[in-house]
Amino acid sequence: MATLEGAEDHPAQRDSHTEMDSDEDPVLDAKSSNNLWELVEELALNNIEHFRTDESENGQRLYEGFQAFLEHLRNLRKIVPDVKQISPDFDFDSKVRGNGYRSFVMVVDACLVHCAELSRTICTKRDSTFFQKKRSMREVEAWGQVLASLTQLFEFLKRLHSWSEKGCLFPSDYHSPEELLLEATNLNQYCFYGRCLGFQFVNSMRRALKMVSLSMASFSEVYYNSGSIFSRTTQSILAGGRCWLDPEYRARRIVNLSQNATVDFCKSFWLLADSELLSQLPGVVCPAIAVNKVIAVPPEPLEMPKADSRGMVSIPIPTAHGDSRAIPCRLLSSHWREGMVSSKGENRKHMVLPTTSSLVIHCHGGGFIACTSASHEIYLREWAAKLEVPIFSIDYSLAPEAPYPRALEEVFYAYCWALRNAHLLGSTAERVVLVGDSAGGNLVNGITMKCIKLGVRIPTGIFLIYAPNLIQFIPSPSRLLCLMDPLLPFGVLMKCLKAYAGHTAEEPIFRQLQEESRLPLPIPNGSPKEVDEPNTILPVGQDMLKTSPGSGTCSPSDTESFVEVSESDMQDMATMASVSLSLASDPSPGDEKPELTSQEYVDDFLEKYVLDSETDSMGQKVHVVRAESLESDTDEHVLFEFPQDLSHSFSKRIGAAARSIKDTFTGWRSRGQPVLGIPVDRKRVSFPTLGKFPAMAANFDSLGPVSPAVEFKKFQVSRDPFISPYLASDDLLMKFPPTHLLTVHLDPCLDDCVMFAKRLRALNVQVALDILPEMLPHGFLNFSQSSKEAHAGSMECIQHIRILLGLLGTSAATP
Repeated sequence: MATLEGAEDHPAQRDSHTEMDSDEDPVLDAKSSNNLWELVEELALNNIEHFRTDESENGQRLYEGFQAFLEHLRNLRKIVPDVKQISPDFDFDSKVRGNGYRSFVMVVDACLVHCAELSRTICTKRDSTFFQKKRSMREVEAWGQVLASLTQLFEFLKRLHSWSEKGCLFPSDYHSPEELLLEATNLNQYCFYGRCLGFQFVNSMRRALKMVSLSMASFSEVYYNSGSIFSRTTQSILAGGRCWLDPEYRARRIVNLSQNATVDFCKSFWLLADSELLSQLPGVVCPAIAVNKVIAVPPEPLEMPKADSRGMVSIPIPTAHGDSRAIPCRLLSSHWREGMVSSKGENRKHMVLPTTSSLVIHCHGGGFIACTSASHEIYLREWAAKLEVPIFSIDYSLAPEAPYPRALEEVFYAYCWALRNAHLLGSTAERVVLVGDSAGGNLVNGITMKCIKLGVRIPTGIFLIYAPNLIQFIPSPSRLLCLMDPLLPFGVLMKCLKAYAGHTAEEPIFRQLQEESRLPLPIPNGSPKEVDEPNTILPVGQDMLKTSPGSGTCSPSDTESFVEVSESDMQDMATMASVSLSLASDPSPGDEKPELTSQEYVDDFLEKYVLDSETDSMGQKVHVVRAESLESDTDEHVLFEFPQDLSHSFSKRIGAAARSIKDTFTGWRSRGQPVLGIPVDRKRVSFPTLGKFPAMAANFDSLGPVSPAVEFKKFQVSRDPFISPYLASDDLLMKFPPTHLLTVHLDPCLDDCVMFAKRLRALNVQVALDILPEMLPHGFLNFSQSSKEAHAGSMECIQHIRILLGLLGTSAATP
């Protein structure tokens, strides 16, 4: 009888964190790979022969299932060597081996291990009285479908290779995604989300990904169904149980949701990470830190000295897609340090250390539409404890309420504010490292380019973690991984990019973008067309690089240049600002408003939204909370903590917020104290009703497959380098500071990282690319406390930050 010798130690099944030798190929060597193919085929033939004579219904289906399984296996085996042979041409170098072609070969290797294990199990148990033929039959059919879908994906890879020049993972001349994905209508995506969900990842991640998938299916019941809170919750529990027991149902629900759900659903689901329950998790499982507070950076006139010491430059106040507002940021530190912002007497129980010369500024991920610094505390807390350096994490505005360039404007302004007010963060900012994961990595590149263009001091180094560097709908091998990714399905990825940077055919700019889309993409050693200025998409009457009016400076002594608040109030203020962003029209060039100081900003907020005035017994005017703001919220059904209908939700819940802050606000107004401390009250998630959103009442379980190509109809993205840093000019990129990139083999953004690193290296920028050997997904940092492989990846990130800060040797990857 055939056995699984040699397959148990396959790299795809290793759970322990092992360092890959620099000369070790992440793909199986030819001998091991051939042995595995032969083993699976031998086991399949053995089972075919056994069930040939089984006359039961399930026995015959097992026989037919293994026949189809064997046919798909042989078809896949014919095409995999072609892709495996070309994969070395696209590696970063001989030591850093990784690209989308290699990733798919690794996916096949992982699939073969599972197929061999299934076939061996059936071989050993098929004669047992307790052998479950029906369950085994479904497993065999599921893995046969996976083999068939992988065969189709490898056909796509061969076509992509025919479109690309050697060394470039993106087509050198534009081929539309529709041209490739039009045939993907027949691709069976369901097989990747049912019984075989997450097979390509390490064991610890498979368990976590299954829970995420179950949660998404359950959440869809609450989100899209009408009825009372009780009925919605009941439906959610029943849907979760059905998804657990019926993998085929789960697969249909997840695929149909990713293809048909709105961006609001994706945003609401991801924002559950900021709910009251999950927000408490980092405090339980992560190391304790001395400082973890949210502060508000006000939209004040701000000037920065030029990097060449030849004057000052005014930093534009963020105003795109709405009025200016305070930018909430989170300060995390393992120690109290001199000058660090705190409430009166707050740090008396802690030892106060001198200021440090280092500072880490962080931009969180979330597809530009979701998440906050709070949801990324799961690894930021440990970073702060291990690095012993203050971390300043920026909570920028989210799409679709605040699309490009709002987030970029805010992170750049917050970066400049942090440099000017570093003493309030416990640092002298002699060495500053910008860190961003996923969408945050894209924004970090944007900050760096804006610093170069405006002549502002650039960071000491930047660290990009699985960052998208080319936000264009151009096919690449690693992007096809989205067709089987549980965390970042193709439809969800498209909705995120559309919400942040998309333009529809009805917009006047669309025809211009169509013309731009015909321009060829740069190859690593080429000099791309300068597209910085002409193609920058700006709101009417706005200029992304326009200096803000006013000449006020923010000197180091201006300790009142910000307001420290609790999370509840920053979330309320952010909600109010989101209302403004979604309802306010872009101001005309002649309607510029005078800038407010931090004192005026808070006064204006209180006067407009919370306070009223009365005359006390002494005849003096005092401020009190408005009576109408104390009305209770009685007609809104809320389960979680983020408002879907922002304007309605904020007007209702301001009363609840006013109750908790009445005494604080009144006392603060009378004393004129610069620091506010207000009790925590989390964001809420409101759910749409069928009356409001009739189009959302579709039965996702009955929908048929949708071709991925439909996502590209009437839609285009600007070739603005601030959206896609890979398209920036050589003159801009050659001025980048030392840049480190970290990603994983199964990341849909892997090719973005490889190609961006190649461009920087060709321009003699000091660059290091690290592709972790473990089979981890995009966004693994958010699972660092539930997966030991993900945690090891987080520790690797700390090492990169130490190198960039000059705290640990020097980078080995020099140009």
